[in-house]
Amino acid sequence: IYTARANLNPLVLEGSLPGGQLTTTSEVENFPGFAHGVDGFQLTQTMREQAARFGARFEQTQVTAVDFSAMPRRLVCGDRVILAKTVIDRN
Repeated sequence: IYTARANLNPLVLEGSLPGGQLTTTSEVENFPGFAHGVDGFQLTQTMREQAARFGARFEQTQVTAVDFSAMPRRLVCGDRVILAKTVIDRN
C-alpha cells in the first residue's frame, strides 16, 4: 500500500496462494480497526483492493531463484526473469 501510494510501481508476487496463509484463517482478532475480529480472507481481499486502488500490480507466480549480488535484483519465476530495484520479502 505504501509503495503504491508513493508511486513506486510495486509488483506483488503472490505465489501459489494469493494472500498467503492469512486467507485460510477463519478469524483474525489482533488486527487494528476490527473490534470484533475479521475473516482472514476478507482482510486479505480488503488490503489487496486498497493496494490496487493506488496502483499496486499483482501476479500469481512462484519465485524459484533470486540474485541479490547485482543491481537490478534478479528474480527468477520459472522461465521468466523479473528485474527489480528493490525487493521486499514478507518472510
